[in-house]
Amino acid sequence: MEENFSEKLQKVCFWKEVMKQRYAWMGGWMDACEGRAEQLQEEFQSQQISGQDRLTTQTFAKDKQISEMSLGY
Repeated sequence: MEENFSEKLQKVCFWKEVMKQRYAWMGGWMDACEGRAEQLQEEFQSQQISGQDRLTTQTFAKDKQISEMSLGY
């Protein structure tokens, strides 16, 4: 049980860091915390995206899923 909690906490911290790095440039860090992550992802996907950006978008979807599990969004 203790390990599981520690693991969850690590994922939450990782997710927060990822969100800060990925969305700081568009002022989206606070928006993502307030539950706008899905909208941000849609905006991101609607842009012309290269292979590298597409990978980032997929990773973001996974980060969001982790956040929903860990933070209860």
